[in-house]
Amino acid sequence: MKSALVRTWSIVGLILILLFNVVFFILTADDAETGRSVTTWVSYGFIHVAFLFLLFSPLFVNKGSSSRDTAPSVLGTCMAYWWIELLVGILFILLTSPSTVENIVKPIINYVSRGTIWAFVGNLFFELLNSDPNKLGIIVQSILFAAFLIVLIILVVVNRDTQEKQERHERELQYVKVAEAQLRLKLNELNDKTTARKVEQLYDFIRTSPLKSCEELQGLESRILNNVRNIVSETDDQAIVAQAEETLRMAQQRNRELSLKNNTL
Repeated sequence: MKSALVRTWSIVGLILILLFNVVFFILTADDAETGRSVTTWVSYGFIHVAFLFLLFSPLFVNKGSSSRDTAPSVLGTCMAYWWIELLVGILFILLTSPSTVENIVKPIINYVSRGTIWAFVGNLFFELLNSDPNKLGIIVQSILFAAFLIVLIILVVVNRDTQEKQERHERELQYVKVAEAQLRLKLNELNDKTTARKVEQLYDFIRTSPLKSCEELQGLESRILNNVRNIVSETDDQAIVAQAEETLRMAQQRNRELSLKNNTL
């Protein structure tokens, strides 16, 4: 389902960008007198860069259980930049295209400049537009691109931190929850009271152990979980008792080391 959506989105995106290119090359002139300006090509490039970020936005989403929460923010940011850049880019293409300025912008300014104030404002705008139109377009779109990159980088870093916390929390839950569930099932199978009492003692201790852990104890917790699996698969009562006693000592060591580490923080 997800791959089908990605393929569909890619096809739609390619159709949109092809349509934009067709309209762009038809409506913009390319002769010596009214050729495309520097800003026209700069805007053309920025619009395509924005489209590529939108098209490949899934690549900026970390894979994991938290991706469902982080994907909309990344996609929304890329989508917002695409539309803003598209509108700003088209605006500067129109304002700096020599044919557009001569045939559309200048007549409009002349029309609205009949009053004294409007004449001053219109002439000032036209002078600014004619003085260095390319510089303004490049600066504005560069600022937009830089702001987008900053926001996107922040989102990616925050999302990665969120995913790491989520994965760490899941690992912490695995130690207590998995061991608790497996030992509970084993207790239902035991008939010998001594064996059941030993397993129940281990079960109660792990069940009440702190969930929060740290990376230094992951190796010890993995060994405890392996011992729990051995207990579950074991059928000999004496072997189960020995495994339960050893596992209980390891679980107590884990809690002591965790307590010492938390006290030193």
